[in-house]
Amino acid sequence: MRKGMQNYINAGSLFFFADEVAPTFRDDVLVCMLSGQLVASGKHQKNEEYAAWCQTYLHTLTRLRLDTAYRDVASIPVETEGSIWTDVRQALFKRVSPELVTRASNLLEEFATNTQGQGISALLHEQTTRLIRPARMSEPESPDDAPDIEIPALSNVVLQLGFIDVQPFVHLILLSFDSHQPCNMLPFSQLFTQVDRPGNLELTMVSVKLEQDDFSRFRADMIERLGPRREQLIKPVSEVRP
Repeated sequence: MRKGMQNYINAGSLFFFADEVAPTFRDDVLVCMLSGQLVASGKHQKNEEYAAWCQTYLHTLTRLRLDTAYRDVASIPVETEGSIWTDVRQALFKRVSPELVTRASNLLEEFATNTQGQGISALLHEQTTRLIRPARMSEPESPDDAPDIEIPALSNVVLQLGFIDVQPFVHLILLSFDSHQPCNMLPFSQLFTQVDRPGNLELTMVSVKLEQDDFSRFRADMIERLGPRREQLIKPVSEVRP
């Protein structure tokens, strides 16, 4: 990872910080976003109740005095041409520096190809992916029917991407989509392929403003409440490729 470019796993999220972001602001963002995710996950199973989970998560950020500067919600049908990443890039256009977007793309491709370390990948898989239906063989209705064929497994992915290049703004992309990739892998290659998706893409783009003076009243109590989960669920992650 190039000096100054900091990437972090934060529970079911990946956050990307630019060189200009102060370490204190970075830490406040990571703590605040982790707290919001845990509150929402305590009330809703995000892979099964994504809309309710997302609403609770964003409402929690508001309660923590993060002002919403921009919000857009889209349900993108399977017939849409292009990859999920094409939709992400369009949502981020003119809001996030191309450098951070490229860094996110590179890192996600490393996760998709199992290039990242096993421990880091396992954490992200556990926090983002849920098996809906295991792979199975089809059952012919009569002896004249075609031989059994394998019906691939179906998983659901809920992934958040956070981009911070200019304080005090935090740009968030929340994605929910289904995947036919093997359930023991991170199904992130689905982000970059143009094959038909098993279902619609749910995409929420939010820009929030975190004022550290306002957040300071919550900081100590929030860190105490997180306890060991802070170190367990927030991990720095570097690109394997130079």
